[in-house]
Amino acid sequence: MDDFLVTGERQISRLCRRIIASNKPISVNFNESKEFFNSLLFDLNPDRNSCYIDALVPAHGTELLKAGKSASIHCNLDGIVTWFGAGAVIRQGSTDGQPWLEMALPSRAWYRQRRNAFRAQTFSTMNLTVALYSHHRAEPLMARIQDLSVTGCRAITGDQPEPPLEELEDFYRCQLFEGENPVISCCAQVRHIHPTGENNLSQLGLQFTDLTPQHDSVLSQLVMKLDASVQQPLLTA
Repeated sequence: MDDFLVTGERQISRLCRRIIASNKPISVNFNESKEFFNSLLFDLNPDRNSCYIDALVPAHGTELLKAGKSASIHCNLDGIVTWFGAGAVIRQGSTDGQPWLEMALPSRAWYRQRRNAFRAQTFSTMNLTVALYSHHRAEPLMARIQDLSVTGCRAITGDQPEPPLEELEDFYRCQLFEGENPVISCCAQVRHIHPTGENNLSQLGLQFTDLTPQHDSVLSQLVMKLDASVQQPLLTA
């Protein structure tokens, strides 16, 4: 497990937007009572640096939150667990009969990334590729991504690599593209190699290295985008 601290309004907002996009429930834990409640974070107000959540279930949790009881909020995304302290409730209301609370965003949050993350299969219209740069190769190695996770990807080379790929081979630069648009640039290592059976091309498993929290945020959003598009369960990496 790797833990990361996130600070700053912009980073906190990105983290919350990731939770909103996932449509995953949040769990609210009140420290004094050790009770757990469920809710949903569904919108942000950047002008007020606040977020909107549904009323808590069971219902008395909403009253505890409005009373300012110390609580923490958790969300278990696929491969990533995020948590932060509950902020003050600024106001409450209802829309179409559904109650909501507006809550101040925290100044810091944490997230934990599993070593065994989840991956989503790509599809041809997204055209995800990687360019791999090595000190031992005259030209970058190009590969087409087959599936992607927040920690790495499975890809197929565009031609037979020369010299041949080796397990644990390091690339000082791994540039991920969506179409012609660069997504992230990090380092990578070959974790495994398998022949594809077509034209003797190589299928390789890459582990991204030297990732920053910003890289992780971009990759997580891309994985969720893939998963939502193909509408099939994520596979364990």
